[in-house]
Amino acid sequence: MNVVAIVMRRQVLRLAAFAVIVIAMPQFAWAMGPTSAPLKSSGAPPPADNTVPKPHHHVKHRHAGSAMPK
Repeated sequence: MNVVAIVMRRQVLRLAAFAVIVIAMPQFAWAMGPTSAPLKSSGAPPPADNTVPKPHHHVKHRHAGSAMPK
């Protein structure tokens, strides 16, 4: 076989493999199921647990040159 025939055969096999992958991808993705998260219902809110939330402590930012109280 000459070099041109070998190169052509390789290109045809590469294109055929690509076509098989493109055709098989949607079917494979369908078998995996939905990927989005389920929607939350707009009904009653979930029951609250009996824990008390901790208060958030805000840190006061000190400016340069201000005197610190002692």
